[in-house]
Amino acid sequence: MILGQVDLGAASETALYAPGASTGARVEVIFCNRNGTAITARVRLVHRPGASATQPENYVVYDKGVPGTSERRTDVFDVANPEELRVYSDTANISVTCNGIERPI
Repeated sequence: MILGQVDLGAASETALYAPGASTGARVEVIFCNRNGTAITARVRLVHRPGASATQPENYVVYDKGVPGTSERRTDVFDVANPEELRVYSDTANISVTCNGIERPI
């Protein structure tokens, strides 16, 4: 099931998915590079609210290479309220999808 989708701008961290109240999910994140050249991608898992400051321990994926006109998937991992998934790319024209299954917790 698709839980979130975004079209990333260059060098801009964007919220992708946040479980609702009393909800968790097992997810994977897919980066689709629509450019002809390679990009680097990041996935960060933060606690809401007030989670604007970047902490090194928040990263699930850091500067993962995605070749031009290609896609890369993360490993499957769990997310639960009040966590939020945020994604980043060093280049624009990157489609990102969060697939997963939600469950009550």
